[in-house]
Amino acid sequence: MYLYRWTIEKVEGYPEVNGLQQVLGVVGWELEVRDTSDHSVHYIRRETKLESPSSDNFIDYLELSNEQVLQWVWDVVGKETIEQKAKQELDDIRAPKPTQLTSFGMPWKGACCPDGTGMPSPEPGSE
Repeated sequence: MYLYRWTIEKVEGYPEVNGLQQVLGVVGWELEVRDTSDHSVHYIRRETKLESPSSDNFIDYLELSNEQVLQWVWDVVGKETIEQKAKQELDDIRAPKPTQLTSFGMPWKGACCPDGTGMPSPEPGSE
C-alpha cells in the first residue's frame, strides 16, 4: 500500500492584481509517497503557477487554509496524476527497467580504499 503526503512549502504572490490585495501566484509544494510494505520513500517537489482569481472567487490572504491552497494546486496539476507519477518513479528507482537510463557515477573519481592505498597519484600540475 502507498501513502501520500502533500505539503505546502512556500507561497508567493502579488501585492495587488485587478484591485485585489495579496493575491497568490505560485505555490511551492512537496509530495511524499511511501510504500508501507518496505518503507521506501520518494519525493516530488514542484512549483505551480495559479490562475488569477476574479473578485467572485477571491479568498482573502489571511483566510486561506492549507486545504484550500492544496485544492488549487490539485486543480492545476491533477492530484491523482501526480500521485501516480510519484508511485511510478519510486517503483522505477527500486527496480529500474533494463532500457531505463540510469546514473552510474564515474569510476575514475571513486575513492578506492579507506587507508588511501591504491589511490592514483595526482597528475602533474593539478595541485
